[in-house]
Amino acid sequence: MKINLLIIKLDLTKLRATRQGLGLFIDLLMIFLVLLNLGLIFFDWSFSFDSFRSVVRFISEDFEHWYAHVISPRTSFLDLIFVSIFLTELLIRWGFAIRRKTYDKWFFYPFIHWYDVLGCIPMSGVFKAFRLFRIIGMVSRLHNLGIINLKETYIYRKLRKYIDIFIEEVSDSVVLNVLNGVQNEVKKGNPVVEKIARQVIVPRQDDLNDWLSTRISQSVSSTYTKHRLDFYDYLKDVITRSVKENQEIKRIALIPGVGKLITDILDQAISNVTFNVIDNIMEDVAKGRNLAAIQDISEQIISNLTSHEHDNEQLSLMLTEVVSESLEVVKAQVRVKQWRINELLERKAKLQGKIERGRGNAEALQAEIDIIDEDLREIKGE
Repeated sequence: MKINLLIIKLDLTKLRATRQGLGLFIDLLMIFLVLLNLGLIFFDWSFSFDSFRSVVRFISEDFEHWYAHVISPRTSFLDLIFVSIFLTELLIRWGFAIRRKTYDKWFFYPFIHWYDVLGCIPMSGVFKAFRLFRIIGMVSRLHNLGIINLKETYIYRKLRKYIDIFIEEVSDSVVLNVLNGVQNEVKKGNPVVEKIARQVIVPRQDDLNDWLSTRISQSVSSTYTKHRLDFYDYLKDVITRSVKENQEIKRIALIPGVGKLITDILDQAISNVTFNVIDNIMEDVAKGRNLAAIQDISEQIISNLTSHEHDNEQLSLMLTEVVSESLEVVKAQVRVKQWRINELLERKAKLQGKIERGRGNAEALQAEIDIIDEDLREIKGE
């Protein structure tokens, strides 16, 4: 069973399960008394200003007169009554803590609950603010026991939302500054290719060789098998044209009776031999039998990257531009306000819910949804 207590839901089922009904009831009562006490203090402080007093007089002249002549002169006495209740409750809890041996030493309780002690000092000023800590401690205890769920409250959701917005804005600024620094370093003309080759690629050369050989084998296996017959037809056509253009074979074709047969046999034989050679090579690559050759190729590429040749300078310039432009893309993504997107999506969901429930003007609601979609595309840069 759940009861809505102002903006907090009280779960009575879990309250009974804890078997701490009396203690938790006292907690709730103390929270109410602390709120009442702090509310009275704040109201009395506000009442000392003529502008606030005139507002109270406008709302109810009788209440203003009663408060000014009955309550206001006795606020210190009323505060002492609250303090006596708080102090009594503190001493009772201290006694139970000693009896249950909650802490190692009997005098630990007032030090651990220092905010309760300071909140009981009957003085104006900062000490009364410590009574807020009593509320925070009690509410946190109720939340940990599952009797109340602060995450379901409006205040928590709003606070969580603005904390997330603050964290996102700060983190985005930090990331953008870091990316700008990296981008400036790249644009200064540092030897990007050589650094990447020496510090990143070379230490992982064996892993790269394995990855490269596996990818090549998989690509050849899937692609070559699919187009094997097309490749054979293409190769046969090329060889047939080459055979017909060959002068020696043209002379063989002039032999009476058997010349044409010999040239056809040669054409077919050359086509088959060539195709079988290439086909066997492709099968070996597909099955990873040419690992050594692939490793030699990758080692040669890495060796060229670490050299200081003129072609490598052009590659370094090209890679610098690629890295710089890639960082621009990342910066554009970082600038996207995710909290704004979530806010718009939430509004859109509410409007769609109204349309589904038949509430409001459907055309007007759809027009608002279209505007939200346009804002989302603009924020995402689509």
